[in-house]
Amino acid sequence: MPRHRQCVCSLKSPTGAGMSKPAFVYVIGCADGPYKVGYSASPGNRLFALGLGSRPGYAVLHTVECSRARDVEQMAHHLLQEDRIKGEWFTASLEKCREAIDRAHELVQQGHSIPPSERLELHVTLAFLRRIDDWRRAQPDLPSRSEAIRRIVDVYLNRNTIPADAKCTTYGVTRIDTASFLTSRTESGGDEKK
Repeated sequence: MPRHRQCVCSLKSPTGAGMSKPAFVYVIGCADGPYKVGYSASPGNRLFALGLGSRPGYAVLHTVECSRARDVEQMAHHLLQEDRIKGEWFTASLEKCREAIDRAHELVQQGHSIPPSERLELHVTLAFLRRIDDWRRAQPDLPSRSEAIRRIVDVYLNRNTIPADAKCTTYGVTRIDTASFLTSRTESGGDEKK
């Protein structure tokens, strides 16, 4: 039986985004995950539209009725970003997904919004991708590829000095020997804990 909670949000979004009619933010999945966090006027119909309604074990596991369901859904995705598999699917526990939706609702009610971001398309060699995957597997939380690349770039950008293998191109862009950088990060145990 899904857990359901009704909430009342201001009908007007500060950004103009979101839904003005009540809808549901939901968790769909099977008992041991992964879980999809989304919004719909009818989560039960959404389950079948995804082709999961007839698959054994899949169900709507949690719903929250909300007038700004899209905003709440996007905030929940932001809160769960480290557990993202792809799209709206997450490896987080069911309880963590529920808590993220509840916290997202609180934040949206308080007028908070998601920090702006942009999608970045990156083309890499298979060898580079293997190094990223090797680095990811060495991390205790097995981050997604996107999260792994964010962490590696963040470490590099937060260094106090430019690495010895940095080179300037004719376009003024700093290049580094990524293979050396990834190898040194993997051998040193990955990111330092902050």
